[in-house]
Amino acid sequence: MKHFLCTAVLWLAAFLVVTSAARAETVAQALQRGDADAARAALNAQVAGRPDAGLHRAHLEGMIALRQGDAANAITIFRAILDVAPDFEPSRLWLIRAHQAAGQGARAMAQARRLAAQTEDTALRDQLLDQVAAAQGPRRSGIALRFALLPSSNLTGGTSTETVVIDGLPFTLDEGSRKASGIGVTFGATAWRSWALGPSWTAIGSASLDHRKFNTSLKPDETDLALRLDAAYRGEKGSVAFGPRLSLLFQDGERVRRQAGLGLSATYLATPRLRLFVTADLLQQRFPKSPFRDGIRASATPGLQWALSQRTMLTLETPILRETAQVRHLAHTDLAFGVGLTTRLDSGLHLGVGALVGRNSYDGNYPGFSFARRDRVRSLRLSLSHDQVQLRGLVPELGLTRKWQSSTIPLHRMTRTDVSLSLSRRF
Repeated sequence: MKHFLCTAVLWLAAFLVVTSAARAETVAQALQRGDADAARAALNAQVAGRPDAGLHRAHLEGMIALRQGDAANAITIFRAILDVAPDFEPSRLWLIRAHQAAGQGARAMAQARRLAAQTEDTALRDQLLDQVAAAQGPRRSGIALRFALLPSSNLTGGTSTETVVIDGLPFTLDEGSRKASGIGVTFGATAWRSWALGPSWTAIGSASLDHRKFNTSLKPDETDLALRLDAAYRGEKGSVAFGPRLSLLFQDGERVRRQAGLGLSATYLATPRLRLFVTADLLQQRFPKSPFRDGIRASATPGLQWALSQRTMLTLETPILRETAQVRHLAHTDLAFGVGLTTRLDSGLHLGVGALVGRNSYDGNYPGFSFARRDRVRSLRLSLSHDQVQLRGLVPELGLTRKWQSSTIPLHRMTRTDVSLSLSRRF
């Protein structure tokens, strides 16, 4: 009798397992047969009493619409689900399929990239990234466009002081040296092309053009042209790129600065969550209208990025700058330390905050003073963007920066608050 009861229990357990597995497969089998009512009945049996039952029922309706060839309705359903539950991965995965069925390849790849960035399923992430790479193909060239609106409380970077004392005598500062608010607008574009040099080496050439226009005559309009060519190596854990740089700065149509030299950037993945990086430039500077400013500009920024979680990144960096000139009071060394934190919230909002503190030291005594210029600089920046906010394909980002600069020279003491609304798009 005891043996019979044990056997009966085992058969009952096996029956329940088989029945449960069959029930789990019924939804897919019913959809395959085109039987929507059977699929709904099977799903109701599976999710009855679950708090997320409504999401699964709505998701099934999207699947049914797609199986019936109504991709537009399926897209509407899946988007409605994701508006309520952005992290509901099944609906985002099927939204990708719906976009593909509707012939909307670019939107499908955008959703695939987003899901790859947020999923914790490594196999799914690799599959999605492979799909994106296959869809994009070996991209060898492209162009990026950008636009920004730049209101500022101190567009000229001037001081709020109206008079300074030099050798015991008061001097009234001209209007261009004093604090003045205003608005700037910038338009820019970067075109690039790459050439394969081998399995791990690539040559990359790029040209950038940025034009900045201001609503006050106290700040001249500027145009910046930059050219660069890099030889880039990408290994299993790191990459390095280096090559020549050339940039020209124009103010009100006249060339005021030329920079030429070499640049370097490198990254190394120390652990799956820690990335080390460094950027550096060595440039010769020429100022046609101010030759006393001619000299060398050397800069380097070592730092690290640490992934605190799938959504949050911590960045630490130490910018260093050395600039020489024909006159000693313009030659200076700048040292700073910066920390930044970026995160993506459940709602799709991207939030960034960064702070920087630094000190600028000049070599020679400032004209009219018996001591050299020393500046202390502090800044705080906030940035906001959202995954679902786009303007005709352009991704907006809102930024707010507050900067404080104290100085041994009153002329260079200043504060400023900058607001930026930037739009960018890559083709």
